[in-house]
Amino acid sequence: MGEFIFRHFRARSRVLTALRSAAPPLATAAFTALAVLLFLASPSNALVLEDHLKPGDPYYDPIYACYKLGVLKPDSGGSFRLDQTLSRYQVAHAAILTLETLSVELPSGPAPLKYPDVPGGHWAYRDVQMCVSLGLMGGFGDLTFQGRSNMLKEHWLAMSATLAQKYSPAPSKDQALTPPKFRDLPTLNWLWDPINTLGRYGWLDPDTLADDFLNRNDMVTRRLLYWYLGKLIISRLGPAEFWETGAAMSPLGAEVEESR
Repeated sequence: MGEFIFRHFRARSRVLTALRSAAPPLATAAFTALAVLLFLASPSNALVLEDHLKPGDPYYDPIYACYKLGVLKPDSGGSFRLDQTLSRYQVAHAAILTLETLSVELPSGPAPLKYPDVPGGHWAYRDVQMCVSLGLMGGFGDLTFQGRSNMLKEHWLAMSATLAQKYSPAPSKDQALTPPKFRDLPTLNWLWDPINTLGRYGWLDPDTLADDFLNRNDMVTRRLLYWYLGKLIISRLGPAEFWETGAAMSPLGAEVEESR
């Protein structure tokens, strides 16, 4: 594979050198266009483009909604890093940012946090404070929040169900879906109600629906996070392609913004 890439770049370099020496001044624009096309087709760009979704991907619409609303931004290289796992702090921040962007009224005077591992000056203090006040997140038995720990899928599904019930229009009887049944989720399990809620709202993500097992201990990725936040956004604003009259849905990553 390495030898193939080396030959590819060497051959491409020879072509560009020949074109440069033969191209008259009037052909500069054509030469530049050809160079850009060859660059975009090279293997070196595969890693940058690999996580860009395009219309038709089952995850596209909700994640596109997050992008259009400004709650999801690519990094300086244009990558969304959708398979990157997230901490509990990061999930809290994304959830509150989404609610604020949707103009959801948040508590004006939430109670101070009692978790010793989330000091008052912490960058995510307000996000955690809001999530706890809204009943979206909580601490652990040892009275810590453990914000640096990876967010588990089962906790995020429960949090998403709360977001659906609190801030999304309830589906009518005709719209409500029949929740799927998972072989590893008994009726008495604490996650039964959240899963049923997400099922009725039609929010369950494609990977969960495609598996007979819930895999509750999986860690939350950016793809999973913004799928559910996008579902919330669409439920309140409608599909993102209709936000701007006549605006077509362009593939994610077509517009690159610097991450904050």
